[in-house]
Amino acid sequence: MFIVIAGVFLILGLVVLQNLRDTDIISKVNSGSVTNDTITAVSTTAKTLTTCASVTGGNNPTITVVANASKGEQETVGEVVAAGNYTVDEYCGFAIVSGSEYDGATLNVTYTYYYGDVTTWTDTNETLAGLGNFSDFWEIIVLAVVISLVMGLLLIAFGSRARR
Repeated sequence: MFIVIAGVFLILGLVVLQNLRDTDIISKVNSGSVTNDTITAVSTTAKTLTTCASVTGGNNPTITVVANASKGEQETVGEVVAAGNYTVDEYCGFAIVSGSEYDGATLNVTYTYYYGDVTTWTDTNETLAGLGNFSDFWEIIVLAVVISLVMGLLLIAFGSRARR
C-alpha cells in the first residue's frame, strides 16, 4: 500500500514540476532587448539569436527590426527586411525563408526577449531530469513489492500452522 501511495505522489509531483517549468513565472521572469544582433542568415540552416539563446531559458523573441548589413546585387546596406522574408520561433531560432533575396546576407536583428529565473529554471529542470530517470527502476520496485507480498503470505500461512 505504501508503494502505491508513494508512486501516486511521485507522479503528481512530476506533473506539478512539469507545469511549473513551463509557467510564465519562471520562463518570463526577466526581459531584455538587443540592438543589431548580427546574423548571417541561410535558409537551409536556422540560426539562433545570440543574446536570447545565451541566457538561461531565453524564449519568445519579438523582432522589432531586421536590417540588411551586407551589400548584395539587389540589396542595400541598412535596408529594412520585410517580415515575410524570415521566421522566428519561441526558442530564439531565426531563419530566412527559402527563396528570399536575403538568403546568405548578413543581417542586423533588433529584438526583445524573455528569460527565466536562473536558479528556479535550473533546479526545476534538474529535478525533472532526475525524477524522469526513476522510471528506469520501476520494474525492480514492482518486483520487490511482489516478492515481499509473496513472502509475507508464505510466512503468515506457514507461521500459523507451526503454532498448532
